[in-house]
This record gives sequence, C-alpha cells and structure tokens, in this order.
Amino acid sequence: METFFTNLVFSNARSWRAARHLCFWLWWWFFLSWLYAVKLASENPRTLWGVNTAYILSLTESLVFLPCHLLITYSLLYVLILGYFLQKRYIAFALGFLATYTAAVLISLPITHYVAIPLRTAFGFAPPWNSTFAAFSTAVKGGSSILGFAIGIKLLKLWYEKQRDNQILVQKNLEAELSSLKAQIHPHFLFNTLNSVYALTLQASPDAPEAVLRLSAMLRTMLYDCAAERIPLRTELELIRNYIELECLRFGDRVDVSLAWNNADYEAVAIAPLLLLPFVENAFKHGVSASNDTAWISLETSIKSNVLTFRLMNSKPEPCNEIFHQEYAPSTIPSGLGLQNVRKRLDLLYPEKYTLSINDESETFVVVLNAQLETSSLFPSQKNTLYHHNFEEGLV
Repeated sequence: METFFTNLVFSNARSWRAARHLCFWLWWWFFLSWLYAVKLASENPRTLWGVNTAYILSLTESLVFLPCHLLITYSLLYVLILGYFLQKRYIAFALGFLATYTAAVLISLPITHYVAIPLRTAFGFAPPWNSTFAAFSTAVKGGSSILGFAIGIKLLKLWYEKQRDNQILVQKNLEAELSSLKAQIHPHFLFNTLNSVYALTLQASPDAPEAVLRLSAMLRTMLYDCAAERIPLRTELELIRNYIELECLRFGDRVDVSLAWNNADYEAVAIAPLLLLPFVENAFKHGVSASNDTAWISLETSIKSNVLTFRLMNSKPEPCNEIFHQEYAPSTIPSGLGLQNVRKRLDLLYPEKYTLSINDESETFVVVLNAQLETSSLFPSQKNTLYHHNFEEGLV
C-alpha cells in the first residue's frame, strides 16, 4: 500500500520528485548553516532580533552559495556518473568532472567577493584571509559533501528497488509454478476418474449414471470452489469422499474403505485445494486396481491447534511392490505425477510447516502428513453446501 513516505521516496510522479528534491535541499541548507554557525558563534556573541548573528550569516551564505552546490550535484550525479562513468566513457567523464568544478568555482568567486565578504563585514565578522581560496573551498568542499551524500542515497534507493523487483519476480515465478502444478492436477485427476467411469460403462453397470453425476459434482467443486488459493478443509474432504464413493461404484465388493473424520470443525481451517486428493488417487490406482483380491483403504484425519494429521493406509498387492516403491519413493519419484506435484506444492505453500512420511511396509503403504494450516477466513454464510455427508460414519 502506498503511503506518504513511500511516495516521497520512490514515486516517479513529477510532483513527488519535486517534493523529494525540495526536502533534500532544505535539509542540507539548514544542516550546513547550523554546522558553520556553531564555529562562527564562538567568534562573535552579537545578536540581532534575539538571534546570534552567526546563525543569520550562516543561513544567508549557505543560500547564496547554493547554485554552486546544485551545479556540482546534478551535473555529476545525473549527467556525468549515470551518462558517462557507468557507461565506461571515462575520458568524457573526467573532462566533464573538471569542467563542472571549474564552473562551480567561477560562480563562487563573484559570490564571495560581492556577497559573502560584504555580509561578513556588516555582521562584524572578519573576512577570509584569501577570498579566492575561500571561494574555491566553499564550492569544492561543500559541493563534494552534498554530492557524496546524494550518491549514497541514490545507490541505496537503487539497491532497494532492485531487491523489491527481485522479490516481486520471485513471487510471480512462485505463483506461476503453483498455477502450473495445479493445472497439471486437473488432467491427471480426469484421466484416473474417467477410467473408473469407462470401466462402469463397459460393464453396462446400472451405477454408471450415478458415477457420471458424482464426477460432475466433483468437477463443479474443482472449477468453482478450488479456484481460490485456500479452501475450507471440509471442501477438500468432501471432494475426497465423493471420489472414494465413485471408485466404490466401480470396484464394488473388491474394496473395503474406512473413513474417520475426527473431532474437529473442518470449516475452521483452510487448505490449498487439491492437496490431499492425489494421495487417495494413488491408493486406488496402485492398491486396488492392481489387486485381484479384496483390497482395503483406511483414511483418518484430525485437527488439533490448526495442525492437520492426514493418515492414509492401503493394502499392497505382492506383485506390485516395485511399482509401489517407484510411486512413493521419498527422494526420487520417476513416476507418479500426482504425488510429485503434491511434494512440490507442499514445499512452496508450506515451507517448514509440514512433515510427510511415506512408509513402504511389507503388506501396506502408510502415508502420514502433518501440516500447519491457516484459520479459514470464510464467514458462516459462505460455507460450502454442495454435500451433506455425515463425517463420522464409515464407508464400506
């Protein structure tokens, strides 16, 4: 959000640039006047209108020599340094440098002879022992001090802007990567789910229309509810439940599923959409589809202090051990687009806020995810009402 300070320091609007430069020169005018006056005040205690004449003289002299300092600062900073030095045109820079300081001294000489010395005499201060040296010193020393400070501010500002631009670029790249990963989930999900519907149609199953309706409801949720960066955890779990019920229509008695949504208001916390579904997809793909015998899946979730515990277990057919190992391997995943995307999304969305454990046991695979979730910002009137499952009952 833009504030007065950020506008004053960083805005490129003409009015803000003028205000920024005006504040800079006013500060230097008062600072140099005070610095010079502290030394003069000890030489002459005279006052005018209740103010030590050293301060009045110092303010006046700093103001009349300001054109010299303006010439040095703007010529070197905005013309010679940016236009020649940074472009590696060093000879042109050196010539311009000498010309600028020569011009500043030439301007300072008449100011010293016709303004500064008469003012000092009028206020009762001794004139400089050498007016030419005084003109040279005032122009070069004062102008160089201001120039150095201005260069420091400019470099600090450029560094800050570069850091800010880098942060914006990193954020945009992060958002693009997340969008890409999320976009890959949809075709992956459709591929697996359409296989289930296709299997039912091949069998001329009476459950095929029900499967199409459930797929339609899931797609509606994915298109509308899952478009946000975060969704209520309940919406994600309802999506998983509908997917499980769809798969149960396909496999019938070949699969035994147990669900337990434990002790929590799942509307109170939010999660990145489609983060948990790939685990369940892979449990069906490699634990049920690959088995000729009855397979089983057990899914349990709980919330405590906004920490989600997601525990998924599924049976593993013996002939498919190697397939399972490749799909779930913690460090290298040559296959399994869904799980690979989940790992990347967890790293990007929940850095140092999650643990993922995938255990390849003799007869089962166990996936345990613990993640620190955010509090949901949805109001009660905005709660998802697409599905009305009893979250406490099991599903067989």
